[in-house]
Amino acid sequence: MPNELLLVVSIIVCFLAGISKKYYTKACSGGVKQINFYNLIISIFAIITFLIWGGFGKASLFTFLLALAFGLITALQYLFTLKAISIGSWAYTTVISCLSTLIPTCSGWIFWGEPISFVQIVGVLLFVVCFIFSTDLSSEENKKLSFKWLFYVSISFVCTGGIGVLQKVFASSSYSGELNAFLIIAFAFAFFFAMSIYTFAVIKDRKKENDKIEKLETKSINKYYSFLWIAIIAVSGIFVAVNNKLNLYLSGVFDSAFFFPVLNGSNILLTTLFSVLVFKDKLKLTQWIGFGVGIIALLLLCNPFGI
Repeated sequence: MPNELLLVVSIIVCFLAGISKKYYTKACSGGVKQINFYNLIISIFAIITFLIWGGFGKASLFTFLLALAFGLITALQYLFTLKAISIGSWAYTTVISCLSTLIPTCSGWIFWGEPISFVQIVGVLLFVVCFIFSTDLSSEENKKLSFKWLFYVSISFVCTGGIGVLQKVFASSSYSGELNAFLIIAFAFAFFFAMSIYTFAVIKDRKKENDKIEKLETKSINKYYSFLWIAIIAVSGIFVAVNNKLNLYLSGVFDSAFFFPVLNGSNILLTTLFSVLVFKDKLKLTQWIGFGVGIIALLLLCNPFGI
């Protein structure tokens, strides 16, 4: 299958996995236990998918250590993004998370000596404009930003960008053939990380002084552990596995200036389009401008006219 088609598949499965998580977190109000339960199931079915799709294979010391680093950074990214959203603006946190794509993008020029054209530079800069304009930063949900929020979102920014850099490091190494082992080790680490937070949250809830409140909360969230939700999350876990495996491969095939902005930018555009067509969301003028700029940026990075 051509690499360009694999990139399209990766973008689609990333979008589908994101939609699943959005539905679940919205339904369960983003509770700590429910979200970590989601990540537990995601990790389990991602690992199962990797085992079926290529097995474990072999793992060198390089692969093992880099996978642990990848799993740790991924876990920290999730943790501090969640903390930033919980005390500050979801919109601003999302924009900064998207802007972190500049880290792996620039790493290709700096560390791997990848060529960069003027058209690509313009495309990357336009995606920055797209990320900023596509989110409604004037909504009433934005809370007063604090130094603590800035601290959390800064760590999230570095970790999100670091994920892309580690993908490039592994894909460009002589151990890239150990891809499955790398991902299985990383997701196993993510599983134990989510399990520890989930267990801590359960123990903490059991120590609540008001038993009535605890019973009401338990009753209200049990439905999110139903067979239907587990099945939906399981499918999402398969999508996450496919997306991660393709991304690891593709990050070693395409230049960073093309791959990372296209991957993240396309996801933003698809999510916006889905919200308008399915949820009937009405976008502000600035958001439509951001959407249009994103399409132009995508065309420049893909460069279909050979400019």
